[in-house]
Amino acid sequence: MAMLCSNVLGDLYGASMDRPRLATALDRLRTQTGARSVTIHWFNRTPDRLRHRWLATCSATPAPAGELSLLDDLNPRTIVAVNPVHDGVYMLEDDNCPDALQGQFHQWQARLREQGLGQFLGARIAMGALGEAGLAVHAGVGTPLAAHCRQALIDLMPHVREALRLMIETDRRANENAMLRQVMDRIQFALAICDDAGRVQIANPAAQSLLEGLVVRVPGTADTEWRLIEGLRPLLLSGSPHAMRWRNGDREVLLHAVALPRFALERYAIAGERSAFALALADAGGPPPPSPADLRAFFALTPSEADLLARLCGGDDVATFAQARGVSIHTARTQLKQVMAKTRASRQADLIRLALASPSHLFGRSN
Repeated sequence: MAMLCSNVLGDLYGASMDRPRLATALDRLRTQTGARSVTIHWFNRTPDRLRHRWLATCSATPAPAGELSLLDDLNPRTIVAVNPVHDGVYMLEDDNCPDALQGQFHQWQARLREQGLGQFLGARIAMGALGEAGLAVHAGVGTPLAAHCRQALIDLMPHVREALRLMIETDRRANENAMLRQVMDRIQFALAICDDAGRVQIANPAAQSLLEGLVVRVPGTADTEWRLIEGLRPLLLSGSPHAMRWRNGDREVLLHAVALPRFALERYAIAGERSAFALALADAGGPPPPSPADLRAFFALTPSEADLLARLCGGDDVATFAQARGVSIHTARTQLKQVMAKTRASRQADLIRLALASPSHLFGRSN
């Protein structure tokens, strides 16, 4: 085990943070077992078969062979009859398949021989609720696997299970981070994350607009690295007020900073041991009112009713709306009553508060 796996294990576990190392680990195992191809698998168990959720190959696996491995409905090696539930490491060899499946196995072997793959040895281990991990080794046609290959797979499979768990968790967190970044980018509220030196780590488009004039480029770094101007740094000092109003040209910006706990730093991949802060920004002039299109979709209004409500949210009154639309004040008031009926608002102030509080415009009109 030590001779075979010492250099395999480092790359296998390291693949959770550096995925190319997985192919390196499989290449090392391929060399040390005399194999032509080594593949690692993640399965879900169904009533009839093991079904792939994920597959990775060594660098020498022929591409068509890798694609064949994902054809679960054609691959007899995934049938439950040859993959019983097992607490430990379960080994699978084609020679041990039931007589009733011999024809399917021979056809499958013939397809793989076309790709230069011969003798097969597989190992499988359960991962609890995550499913099952598998490792498949193929020799070249006419070339046997190394004598120690079977024992090597048995010894290696507990490590394959743990390494695969780490990779799954890393991927889950990466996907979660990517989704959170997408939400930040799509949301219309200005949000940024910076470290305690004021260096901006993340800023969504809404924040980037408000940060213009409030950040400077970090000397000696790429043009993409910016930090808050000195006047805003008190926002990030322990014990100081975490809210500030700042005049930026003809615009006043409201800022509020909140320290992020350590788990949040890990979630957003803030490097190093620095503290970090979430920074919320707003234009003191107020955000633009919800668009008529958003209000129309959210409250099931007509185009004219949605325009009326948008204008009320923007500070206009009914008379201004009537004049802009070229309708009588009576018609405008009738439309207002219809809007209030549809939204179940009893007063105009309640109607405006409801429209401004609705999430209809939170992600912008593109949604």
